[in-house]
Amino acid sequence: MGVRILQSHDDGQAVMYCSTTGWAFGPVIDSDGEGRDGETRMLAFFRWMDTTDTWDMYEKTPTAARLGIGRDPRRLTDAGMEDAYADWLAQESSQYAREDAAELAELED
Repeated sequence: MGVRILQSHDDGQAVMYCSTTGWAFGPVIDSDGEGRDGETRMLAFFRWMDTTDTWDMYEKTPTAARLGIGRDPRRLTDAGMEDAYADWLAQESSQYAREDAAELAELED
């Protein structure tokens, strides 16, 4: 069990939910107008959370320890999630450019 993505195929919005509790949380992410739907953007947010150097600065819940030591978004408080999401949005375009460049370099090898 873990974090999953619930997506509306009608409007392209996506939200995270806990498959253990069935509880949705975090931001509702819309399509970006550049061909990325909410699910694609949510997956990018997940990748960023897994790799960002700023993870430790985001506020965690008092019960976060029972979710392990990984970078599970369920560990974040609402304020911690808001801060992480704002930071991700600020660098989102750069992330896609980095990932595209890395993918292209991998194909050229």
